[in-house]
Amino acid sequence: MRRFVIPISYLRLPTFRAQMERVAKEFGFHHVGGLQIPCEEEHFEELLRVLEELRSAKTMKTKT
Repeated sequence: MRRFVIPISYLRLPTFRAQMERVAKEFGFHHVGGLQIPCEEEHFEELLRVLEELRSAKTMKTKT
């Protein structure tokens, strides 16, 4: 397992929320420690990369 630190703003994104719903179904939220995500590490890294691109694009839009 690998630890990831993510921006809290991701929790509002539909894609990330869908992943968290899968976590809730598999593990529940009543455990000690960090959340365990039921997916391959590479898949989660790709999800984070896409979310960061979306966040960056949104930030660029609001600056113009």
